[in-house]
Amino acid sequence: MKKNGFTVVELLVSLSLTMVVVIVMFEIIILLKDLFQTSNVKTEIINKKSIIVDKMYTDINNRNVSRIEQCGDYCLNFTMNDSTEKKFEVNKDENIITYDDYTFKLENIYTIGNIYFSNDVLNYTSNEKNNGIFVLKVPIYSKLTNKENLGIDMVATYNTNSTAIGALYIKDTIQDNCNGSFCKDNMYNVGDEIKLADYKWHVIKNNESSITLLLDGNEISNRSHIENGVAPYQWSTSNINKYLNGNFYESLLDKGVDEDEILTEDKTICDDKTGSGGNPGALNTEGLDCKSKYVTSKIRLLTQNEFEEVKSYFTEKGLDYTFLYSETVGKWALINGDSSSNKILQVDSTGGISKDSSTVLLNVRPVITLRKK
Repeated sequence: MKKNGFTVVELLVSLSLTMVVVIVMFEIIILLKDLFQTSNVKTEIINKKSIIVDKMYTDINNRNVSRIEQCGDYCLNFTMNDSTEKKFEVNKDENIITYDDYTFKLENIYTIGNIYFSNDVLNYTSNEKNNGIFVLKVPIYSKLTNKENLGIDMVATYNTNSTAIGALYIKDTIQDNCNGSFCKDNMYNVGDEIKLADYKWHVIKNNESSITLLLDGNEISNRSHIENGVAPYQWSTSNINKYLNGNFYESLLDKGVDEDEILTEDKTICDDKTGSGGNPGALNTEGLDCKSKYVTSKIRLLTQNEFEEVKSYFTEKGLDYTFLYSETVGKWALINGDSSSNKILQVDSTGGISKDSSTVLLNVRPVITLRKK
């Protein structure tokens, strides 16, 4: 410092340091404010949902409920042992969730996601032990919590000798609310219907990193398998493969599906004419000892084994599997694991599997696996 005061440089440095301190303090205040709001949001939802969940748990676990029946798209009616009734209901339009005499209304910052409820009965029965599982999920999201699911996620066991649960259905079909891509915060379940790129799909597999979808049978029909009706019948040269991984694939991208999220299926289809069995086998080779060439495809068909697995899983879980085969869908093509036949493997309207001429026109049920965000 000079006798006459500070120099210009000293003043600028001092001013700059003061501004840095002010900016840092301001950012800390904003961060603390956001943390406070987020904490309040979580606390409010956790407290309110806990009241409803505790009430239902108490009624079910104490065997006070004689029957649970669906009373609307987002409504369950609990009939108690004394014949009184308690109703669980979600009003998505008004953001209101109710059970019995308790109701809470969500503020506009909250969004109720896709509701899911189901029940599953184990193979054994006992008067003492619970043998049923009741699941109720009502996801609640808020922008303040970075779309973290704060909603109801209830799994309760019950005894089928004292509580009966009627057939439950789900109205919600999960929409592609991520611009054609799938989001980790969505609760996908095997059996769900999903609208993706203007097509209707069915969830047939789901894990933490990816989800596998089967196109509905009414979306694509009457496709020829082989090129110009002439052998060889390999997947790489088939009309179906060219269409699915050509025009159909491009239509998915045009409608917002992220190309990087479509996973390539590897070592599913053997396309080697000199492979095990020595058969060219268009669409007819699964799990063979390929000598040199597997086909990798982003869009493919179900294999015979996969179809049987899906059918078995849906049957065991009591899920609706009519989408796999029905009179409205008609016959549709599979990949055949039999290397000794050039026939096209097809599923008929009763769920049976048969072989037909490879020149036949069939419905197509493409399979796609997507990486979750």
